[in-house]
Amino acid sequence: MKVSTKSQNPITVTADDRERPSGVIESLATTEGISVEVRRIQSSMLQAIPGLGPDKADAILTHFGNFQRIASADLNALIQISGIGPVTATRILWALGIQP
Repeated sequence: MKVSTKSQNPITVTADDRERPSGVIESLATTEGISVEVRRIQSSMLQAIPGLGPDKADAILTHFGNFQRIASADLNALIQISGIGPVTATRILWALGIQP
């Protein structure tokens, strides 16, 4: 069985893992060093910004890896991501408390 993390390297779950309580397997799976649960929360936070849905939020997290890198990005770095234009990039920066 594989746990989908939308990464290039899916996590393989062994027979021993199936014996673990629910939720433990997800906490074991990581994407770019970030737990699946943390990534889900960060994606939800990004989706709260007008103009960002799940696909764009995932693209941003995949590109930068984590919120710290997003917060250190500038307008030009954000608009390099497919589907993110200047208006959406400005909204992202404002939502993070950064004046573009």
